[in-house]
Formats: sequence, structure tokens, C-alpha cells
Amino acid sequence: MSAIQEVINQLEGSLQSSSSSERLQILRSVTDLYLGGAATHSEENIELFDQVLNQLIDYVSMQALARLSFQLAPFARAPERVVQRLARHDDIEVSAPILRESRRLGLNDLIEVAYTKSQAHLAAIAGRSEVEEALTDVLVAQGDTDVAKIMAANAGARFSDDGFSTLVTRAEKEIGIAELVATRSEMSPRHFKQLVGQATDAVRRRLMSISDPRVHAKISKVVAQIAREVDRAGSGPERDFSTAQILVYSLQEDPAALRAHLAEFAAAGKFEETVVSLSVLGELGLGVVEKLMTNKDNGGVFLLCKAIGLDWPTARAVLSLSTDGAHAAAASGAPARFEALNRSTARRVLRFWQVRTSVGESETG
Repeated sequence: MSAIQEVINQLEGSLQSSSSSERLQILRSVTDLYLGGAATHSEENIELFDQVLNQLIDYVSMQALARLSFQLAPFARAPERVVQRLARHDDIEVSAPILRESRRLGLNDLIEVAYTKSQAHLAAIAGRSEVEEALTDVLVAQGDTDVAKIMAANAGARFSDDGFSTLVTRAEKEIGIAELVATRSEMSPRHFKQLVGQATDAVRRRLMSISDPRVHAKISKVVAQIAREVDRAGSGPERDFSTAQILVYSLQEDPAALRAHLAEFAAAGKFEETVVSLSVLGELGLGVVEKLMTNKDNGGVFLLCKAIGLDWPTARAVLSLSTDGAHAAAASGAPARFEALNRSTARRVLRFWQVRTSVGESETG
């Protein structure tokens, strides 16, 4: 009879009558027996260990279970049912070592825990040396900010495109994620544009505080890209702005009055007066503003309205006059998008346009 089988025989019928100290000693003896030959045990012997330990864990303290979890976590062939139970334990001190390290757990096991257990359990999973895409998708959706930060900092985490986009969306508002996400290899120009364009002031400041000059270069590049994209030539009929210029230029010494008139112009559908007003308030060439208004990508209009400090009702009226802008203005998420748009970023883009306008004027003068 093997030593393992002898322990099982001794265990049967003794648990109910033994003291807590005796049960703890049995647990330690069985664990030591497993650890002593963990790399060489046959599958049959591992199954026997599983039976013994599975009975014992119902009779010992949380402290003993936490120690057992820590001891079993490094072994890929640890007793499976015991590992499964420890991983799902409500006490994070018990479950964390297994969730962070055990290779005995499969992807489906980890996903189940992520859906059913606490944020502390999710944080332990997020810290694994390797985290598959299907699992990060769940963690991004279910986890709190701490979980998201752990994943963003984990070089072994792999993200699907949708999962990483969701993480970037969270980074726009949740403090501490953006500076971790910004340096990841998955951070494509598209994702960086999304982050820089929509980030709150606090997130933008933290991004700029990153010491890596490559991140600063990326931010500048993205801002310039946004400007180029919305500064494309638009198409449409030639318009006569002369009458509108006479009216608007008479108001340019009083920006507050001009803003009030701009709201009236846009609400009344007066395209020329609206364009000239935006030109004056934004200190931009008339042609630049006309291009923004006639560009099918209405992002430039959003940026300009934000940069010059318009409120949403006025911006909505302006947007409704732009090419394909009526649908965007009426979209349910448009007010939130406008409010979330970072004004400092919008001003940087505006300054880029202003420089281009002044350069163009000097070259043609």
C-alpha cells in the first residue's frame, strides 16, 4: 500500500472527531507529501491528493487555506478540484494566489470568476503573467479603475481591438489609466487620436507629465493630424460673403455681442453670416472656416465651436448648417460628446489653423 493511500485510509472517519490542530497537521502532512514529489507524481496519485485535500479544506481555517493556495499556485499539475475551489473562494487571501499564478485554471474558469466574484478577484486575475484577449475583454468591461490600471500596466496582457478601444474610452475620464495606456504597443494612431481628442483636462495634464518624449511627440503629431483632416478642401457652390462681412465686421469690437448674434444667425439658417462670425471669433481665414463647414467630417466644426467657447445650443445650431451636420447635431450622444471634448486640445488645433492662415496670407501678400 502506498504512503498516499495510507494517509487516505487514516483520514476516513477521523475528521469529525479530530481537533482543529490535528486537522491542520493532517493538511500540512498531505501538502508536504504532494510538494515533495510534485514534478513526478502520477495522475493517479494526483487524483488521490485531490480527494484528500478536497475533504480537508472543509475543516481548516482561512489562514490554513490561504497558505495551501500559496503553496499550490506555482504547480501546473496541482490537484484540480482543490484549485478550482480555492480560486472561487470568497476570501481574497485564499483565492488570490491561485488566480494570479495557477496554470491549472483554464480560460473559462477565469472568465467565470471575473463575472461572479469581487473586484479584488478581478484585480488578481488582471495581474497574471499572461492574460488572453477573451479574458481582458471581460476584465475591461467588468473591472473598476484599479483593475483597468493593473491591466494597462501588465506587459503580458493581450487586448482585442474592441477591448483596447474600450480601455482607451475609459482612459479619457478615469484618472491613472491614460498614462499607462499611452505607452502600450497596442496604442495605434487611431486610438491615440481618440484619447487625445476626447480626454478631460485632468487626463491631458497627466499625459503631458509622462517623461517619455515619444509620447509628447505622438500627442503633437495627433493634434496636427486632426487639424489636417478637418482642413481638407470642401466642395459646394461659391458663396458671396460680402454682405455678411459688412454686418459682422461692425460687431467685431464686441465679442460678446458677436457671440449672441452668431447664435441668432445659426438658428435662422444664415450660413454666410455664421461663417464670417466664426472666422472673426476664431481669428481664422474665411476660406478655412468655409472648408470646415463644408467638410463631410464635422469634427472640425465641433473643435472650432469648443475652442471659441460656444455653448452647446449655439454649437448645435452651427453644426446643423454644416455639411451632413444636421444628423450629428441631433444625435443623442452629441451634447455629451461636445461637453467631453477637451477645450485645451481644441485651442491647440485652433492655433495650428491660425498659424496656417497667417502663413498663407504672408505668402500671397
